[in-house]
Amino acid sequence: KQYLASRKLIRIAELNELNNFFYESISLKKNVYYTISHTMKFVVLGIGFEKIGVDIESYRPKILNIKSKFISIKESYFMKSDDIEIITRLWTCKEAIYKCIVKKKLSFKKDIVLEKFDMQAKFGRGEVYLKGKIIPINLHFSNFENHYLTLSHL
Repeated sequence: KQYLASRKLIRIAELNELNNFFYESISLKKNVYYTISHTMKFVVLGIGFEKIGVDIESYRPKILNIKSKFISIKESYFMKSDDIEIITRLWTCKEAIYKCIVKKKLSFKKDIVLEKFDMQAKFGRGEVYLKGKIIPINLHFSNFENHYLTLSHL
């Protein structure tokens, strides 16, 4: 269902389909980028005039089992948390940033660092460490119906 829904969104938005669009922000027309994410219940299509990434996740306890795989030393203040909503936000941020930057060997734990945030905030920031450069990333947050959504852009 999600696959078909994503194809329908692409047609509605008059975007041409490319391979591997779930994992990267792709330019289809001059200066137009898109990215897709889905859960069992929702499909999200992000479109922008700069590189963007989007991720949506439902709140699931199993996220706590993998937090040590994507939370960096610089984010150690989050490691103490067993709050599923906080850890889900972290995951969606990193996934959205990964899709925005489009580098296959980007490490969620080593290369993507998030600034500390308040769960009430609708905006945040992160950084990507890539080939000796620091790339600042803007983040926008939303939660609804037991899901968390993050949009990232340069």
